[in-house]
Amino acid sequence: MCDVSVDGDNALDATGARVDPLHGDAPSHRWHDPGWRQGGVGHVAVGHQRATASNAFGNTGTCVAGSPLAAKNCTLGTGAAAITAPPLCTVYLADGAGTCSAFIKKCTPRKQPRFVDNGDGTVSDTTTGLMWEKKTTDGSLHDVTKTFTWSTGTNSFDGTAKTDFLDKLNDVAGSGAHCFAGYCDWRLPDEEGQNTPGGPKELETILDLTQGNSGSGTGACVVPALSPTQPLFYWSATAYTGVPTVAWFVSFYNFHVDGDPQTLPLYVRAVRSGL
Repeated sequence: MCDVSVDGDNALDATGARVDPLHGDAPSHRWHDPGWRQGGVGHVAVGHQRATASNAFGNTGTCVAGSPLAAKNCTLGTGAAAITAPPLCTVYLADGAGTCSAFIKKCTPRKQPRFVDNGDGTVSDTTTGLMWEKKTTDGSLHDVTKTFTWSTGTNSFDGTAKTDFLDKLNDVAGSGAHCFAGYCDWRLPDEEGQNTPGGPKELETILDLTQGNSGSGTGACVVPALSPTQPLFYWSATAYTGVPTVAWFVSFYNFHVDGDPQTLPLYVRAVRSGL
């Protein structure tokens, strides 16, 4: 809960009663002097911003109680600027008066989304700290229909997923001058947790079993922020312990995790750490 306070002699308690500035307690009755009445003058502080709790402009725009304040119809005070909520907060009217002169006393945090589209072809996961490549349908290197091999048959990660995908994202040929989204540390997601208990299972963190075929619809069971995604197998960076010709994949059709021969062409999605 973000604090919305009233300075000095106009301090409020949690119920909206005015607090005695000397003793810190609220009187049993509300004060009714002109500086406290709705529409009167009282200095309201929201975060580090301050305004006067009166409407000096005859602004009769409708403000529904419980709705976020908008500058177009909730301008307060003696200046032209509306009160701005602190980061990740929304300011609400104090009561059901429905007028822009109502006092403001509550600020509730807005929930930050877990997945944030960065607008540059990447999506950040604020929970895991991973940044993901966002697929496209434009025929480019990022196109959702493109498949790549994990290995050429050497049991090493030297297939087209490296040479034709990651090496290009990381601009290996250009010594990193033009890396994807400005980062040169793109890789395939780690699924070492399938080999070693407690290890990472990065590719599985973007599964959403309420989506697609795993939910009540069709398509990939992936978090919506990472659409489009094929409802099929995606390579991880992890070889299958004990079977050197196999690597782990994750299916976005039905949350199936298993191994496939490394020479098969599967779908890929790049990721990087260090947000």
